[in-house]
Amino acid sequence: MGRPHGFPKTGGRKRGTPNRRSDDFSESLFAAGIHPIEELGRILSSDKLSDSERASILLSLLPYIYPKRKAVEVAAKESFAGGDVEYVAIWGRESPTN
Repeated sequence: MGRPHGFPKTGGRKRGTPNRRSDDFSESLFAAGIHPIEELGRILSSDKLSDSERASILLSLLPYIYPKRKAVEVAAKESFAGGDVEYVAIWGRESPTN
């Protein structure tokens, strides 16, 4: 059983502390003269890639730059003399009837 919700964290790493293995890997790349961002830019600007390959690479990078949008649901209810009417609008996903 874990700590009850709402109690502060005790022990362990501080929030935001980089993983030592990732940090060591980055340092070894830079020490070898490999800069991944610059290398990726060089590859993308070369004439060896087709447009579909270039688009595939860029599409795979998008989630790291722009967050994915979540579905939003808005509901409203109105009362009339003839009864109640409820409206539901959903954005960001296909409707359940499709």
